[in-house]
Amino acid sequence: MKKLLSLLAATGLVATSGSVAVACNKKADDKGTATTKKDLSTITGDSLKLAPDANDEAAAKKAVISQIKAKLTVTVVETTDVAFSDFKAAESSDKPGSIVVTAAEKSTLVTGKATFALTFKAAEAAKPSIPDVNAQEVKIGETKSFDVTVENGDGSSVMTAAVKSGETFLEDIKVATDSSNKNKFTVSYKGKSKSDSATIVLTYKDVTKNVTVKVSEAEVAKTPVLSFSEAPSNPVDLSDKQPKTFTVKVENPVTSRKITVDLGTAEASLTLGEIGGTDAAQTFTLTAKAKIEQAVVITVKYEGATSNLTFNVSAATYQ
Repeated sequence: MKKLLSLLAATGLVATSGSVAVACNKKADDKGTATTKKDLSTITGDSLKLAPDANDEAAAKKAVISQIKAKLTVTVVETTDVAFSDFKAAESSDKPGSIVVTAAEKSTLVTGKATFALTFKAAEAAKPSIPDVNAQEVKIGETKSFDVTVENGDGSSVMTAAVKSGETFLEDIKVATDSSNKNKFTVSYKGKSKSDSATIVLTYKDVTKNVTVKVSEAEVAKTPVLSFSEAPSNPVDLSDKQPKTFTVKVENPVTSRKITVDLGTAEASLTLGEIGGTDAAQTFTLTAKAKIEQAVVITVKYEGATSNLTFNVSAATYQ
């Protein structure tokens, strides 16, 4: 064996084997540093169909770059790695768009080219909204209402209204839909107890809006009080057959409420003129149409007044 090894060393075969081993190692290192580019044309089928978030070129480019990353696991940059051309915007669901992407010559990431189809992005329907409603005021026991028109309403959905959870300041809340505009609603409510900031919650589909209501104490109605503007004589003589005007003052009057005049036993002998004047100063006339020998009592009344007014009239010398 020793003689065989000595013979191999003498012929140089051992050194030659070592040289071959070094050469093989160097070849393996060169192969490890090589870079493999991804081919854009390997993206095929449904992967070439994109749905950009808009119908413009910028959105199309963004969608293509995102798809290349998803399918080829490389992040390309426009100009450096890819170039775009032949952009055609989608016009409708029946007319999709398209865009061509081509690898740049200097790219170290991709080669080849691909044409992507672009689906149409339809405009989103405007969402409904409830406009702000001015703060409301109501008295305890009083019923009031306000109108609200939903913006971008669908003309069929119904608005609801309710008191805010945990509150008891309002009651009898109702909503009525307008007969001609189905997006318009009238909300009515009644004051129940005092509050500076009671809340009505309006709801339309998934949209809500709060309306603030101030509830105050109800005013105590003041009692009307009657008096003559000028005290009549006692009795008032109507013998001259001329109309005599009387003016009755009404303190704390009720709008449009009129006095009444009771002629008593003289109804057949007197003509009562029409009640006129204002709510606070009402007038009437009396005219004799027959002889009244004994004075008779005339009574002036007013609903809710503390007391009536009375005075006497006669027409003893009526001819």
